[in-house]
Amino acid sequence: MRKHIYIIILIIITTGSVLFGNEPENNKPRYRVSGTVLDQKAEAPLEYATVALLSLPDSNLVDGIITDNHGIFNLKPDQPGDYILRIKFIGYETFFTNISLTPEEPRIDLGTIHLNSASVDIDEVSIEADNKSIEYKIDRKVVHVGEQYTALSGTAVDVLKNVPSIDVDIEDNVSIRGNSNFTVLIDGRPSVLEGSEALQQFPAGMIKDIEIITNPSAKFDPEGTGGIINIITEKRTITGLSGLVHADVGLDDKYGGDFLLNYRTEKFNYYLGGDYNDRTYPGTVERRQETYTGDTISYLNSEGNYARGHQR
Repeated sequence: MRKHIYIIILIIITTGSVLFGNEPENNKPRYRVSGTVLDQKAEAPLEYATVALLSLPDSNLVDGIITDNHGIFNLKPDQPGDYILRIKFIGYETFFTNISLTPEEPRIDLGTIHLNSASVDIDEVSIEADNKSIEYKIDRKVVHVGEQYTALSGTAVDVLKNVPSIDVDIEDNVSIRGNSNFTVLIDGRPSVLEGSEALQQFPAGMIKDIEIITNPSAKFDPEGTGGIINIITEKRTITGLSGLVHADVGLDDKYGGDFLLNYRTEKFNYYLGGDYNDRTYPGTVERRQETYTGDTISYLNSEGNYARGHQR
């Protein structure tokens, strides 16, 4: 009997301590900041927006969370105070607001918060399209010299160096598919100079297009068997005297230059041109020679450097 009394008393004491021990915890206010984040225009929830609660005045992070698929957030700071609520989302303007939590007002519902799309001013963008440097037609290739920026300061030969089916040797002699016997036309009229010579003396700056016709039709009646190169010049209507002077310097004592003068009247064009090139091509030579005279064999071995010059 006495044992039962002790057990009952122990249960009463334990229950009382639990009840009295929980009473202060239940009486403590639980602080909370909540709200819903939506897009300003679409009125659609913004999922994964970053919501941060910053303390005043040092802006230290007190609590943080991201919004759910409905745009809802709930922050639970541990103590009252003055805070800054910051909401950020990629492509949207950052939202700030000040809030105060007190024991008298421990919970704040900010309701619906709209975020505006962020706009960025950029400089004007201009898009320019360049023509193809080489245009392929049914019966010819057309080289647009204006697109050959690296060759504009040279001659017609410099333009043709990068054209398929055209071969140019170190002395600027031109051949079409291995054939150096071709006809040069200037604006559709035959040139008084031979093929390579005419191309070497025509400045690229005065050329609009170069047409390469490897299989000419009967209307051209070419004298050469290799084809036709037709130089189409820039059309200018200004009368008077004009000209173009070009000079170049290269490694291994290579010098060159050319000029072209043009005197234009209302009915006629007069051209005077010339060019000069002094080029040195260095190299090495090695020779082995054996001479048999009866039972005697003589050997002559030589090697060294040489420089081959070319003037035009």
